[in-house]
Amino acid sequence: MECATPVQLFNFLVKTSGTIIIDCRLQEKYLRHRLKYPLLIPLPVDILPDVGCSRNLCEHHTFSSSDARHLDEEEVKKKISELELLVGPYDRCVLRQRNKTTVVLITDEPAVPPKVASLASLLLQEGKCLHVYHTNFTFEKFSELYPFMTEHKTRRTSNFSAKMPTSISLELDDYQIMKQKKDLVTQYPNCILEGHMYLGTRRQALDLEMMKIMGITHIIRAHDVKEDDFTAGNHDVYRRLDSIKYLDVAVDDKLGTDIGMFLKPCVAFYNEATRDDENCQLFIHCNMGISRSSTIVIAILMTYKNMNLKEALEYAQGCRHQVQPNYSFMKELIKYEHSLLGSNSLKMTELTKMNAHYSRAYAVDKQDHRSCTTM
Repeated sequence: MECATPVQLFNFLVKTSGTIIIDCRLQEKYLRHRLKYPLLIPLPVDILPDVGCSRNLCEHHTFSSSDARHLDEEEVKKKISELELLVGPYDRCVLRQRNKTTVVLITDEPAVPPKVASLASLLLQEGKCLHVYHTNFTFEKFSELYPFMTEHKTRRTSNFSAKMPTSISLELDDYQIMKQKKDLVTQYPNCILEGHMYLGTRRQALDLEMMKIMGITHIIRAHDVKEDDFTAGNHDVYRRLDSIKYLDVAVDDKLGTDIGMFLKPCVAFYNEATRDDENCQLFIHCNMGISRSSTIVIAILMTYKNMNLKEALEYAQGCRHQVQPNYSFMKELIKYEHSLLGSNSLKMTELTKMNAHYSRAYAVDKQDHRSCTTM
């Protein structure tokens, strides 16, 4: 299991389920500078117990239960219970939701601190969480890339437990507390390229305050052809932000649509934006951030990040799990890849085995082709 990169950590932070983030930096560092994330669990390394782990686990960034010192089931339960008592009551309800989750342990050094490695081994031996990641970059680096995701605290306090609004009572059960905490998480777009390219939805694009906070300077927006001015009355919503330059892509998200004609202009827009503005923050979106905008993102990755189609598709899906260009768009991406590389890493026949949507569309496409050839 590899370490979490800054991009991965960012994308974990925009999720409201399936991930638990634990800040294991020193108390002093946490109190001074931390993530703005309602579901964050502060568990500083200087108060962590040491459950013991093998040298292999401490020296590498890969955690697996086979590397950890074996503890019997009762010992694991006891140590987990002790661990839960170290965090505040609101944080405890988050920690209890670790079944089938990914746990990310934030540290401030490239090597895994022994106590953090011990925590990883304990969580893995318990068997509830699916994966445990460790960050191998400094918190300051993450803050430089995504300043809107962190906050500085000038007033010192000895309480490092996550704060909750006074309206949330401890009399609520874990489910109710979790629901209210999740409602406080800002649904930022997913980050695709470190600190400068994002993929998301139309609703996020219309959130002017979010665009300002993120420092968005460029937008590529894909919308239905019939909405040439992007739902008419909302078109000027971008014009009000003088710092934003945008590219309008009128293309329907349906089978038979030719998105290929838009790929080169979008790629050129990305190139100009990153070349002319060192502080470029590009947001690419369609209605739901699934098909049209994903197709554009994949074309950019193939063109400028030395990826073939298979690699670009897998990378984009790793950043945003909803990524799924429709059948016609995948055909155009296959053509685009061949024009770039002179070969193909994926064929439609391979995709039909991976995805039922592609399989059905391929069958229809093949039948239509036969009908045309027999006429």
